Amino acid sequence: MLVGEKAPPSPELAALYRTEEARQHVRDWLTERADYRETSESWQSTRDFLLEIAVIFLILAEIILSFVFGVVAIREGREQSKVLAHMEQSAAATASAMTAASSSLQSLADAQAKSLDRLNQMSDTLRDSLKTSSGMASATHKQLNILEQEQADRAAQLARKPKLQLHIGSVPLSIGPFNVLHPPTYPIREQTDTSVIFDSSIMNAGTAPATRVQLRAVVFATDVSFSSNANLIRPNEPADNPFQTSIINIELIRPHVNMPMTLSFSFPKGRAPFQVLFNVDADEIEAGTPLGGILKACTSDDNTAAHGLLSPL
Repeated sequence: MLVGEKAPPSPELAALYRTEEARQHVRDWLTERADYRETSESWQSTRDFLLEIAVIFLILAEIILSFVFGVVAIREGREQSKVLAHMEQSAAATASAMTAASSSLQSLADAQAKSLDRLNQMSDTLRDSLKTSSGMASATHKQLNILEQEQADRAAQLARKPKLQLHIGSVPLSIGPFNVLHPPTYPIREQTDTSVIFDSSIMNAGTAPATRVQLRAVVFATDVSFSSNANLIRPNEPADNPFQTSIINIELIRPHVNMPMTLSFSFPKGRAPFQVLFNVDADEIEAGTPLGGILKACTSDDNTAAHGLLSPL
């Protein structure tokens, strides 16, 4: 129809038939499609042939491989049979060895059980011994603590000492050093031309009691007499002594206790000033521990105070 002169009845094909160029293009396209179909049919024939050859080759290869694998399988089967026989022998030997090992282990377990029993007995013995030792250690520790406490108490007791101090009025008696031009002064309660009276007290300023206290008053004059409202004694002294000693005995002075007393001195009218020194003894302090001294004029012109001494006895 495309090469004739009669137009096709279909409108779509009529458009292809109008010009020679269109008809030539259609002829070329049809020729090309015919060539492509011929080429495709030829390739399909070649492909089918090649596939048949490949299938034949694969079948042959499968047959050959089956034969080879069969031979290998037979050989491996024989080897496995040998291995299984060897394994059976080994298993029998292993079973025998395991039986012997089981017997040995049972014997070892029995021995270990006996050893464990002995160890338990030893542990019980050691535990009992440890309890005993712990009790002894605890008792020893308690005893040691008691001894340490006693030593500490003894050390503290030894560290506690009395400290005695004499006051004239409210002024503590001083043992110096002090300014010679301005010595300490002590108040007088009462004074006449022939006597002088001081209010005094002895105080324990330490941390321990003072027992069997002896307060000594040493008057550096033979014509001056000393008296007190406290328990006063006079020791025996040589007649040519240039001083007189008086002792006031006090049985006990507790810490921070103040014991008042009066100190009275009598002398001839118009006598020159005299010195009085004080020291003290006790069981807990050294003998002759100085407390201080006073210097007193014997005139009624100076009746307000006595003066401290720089050099006590």
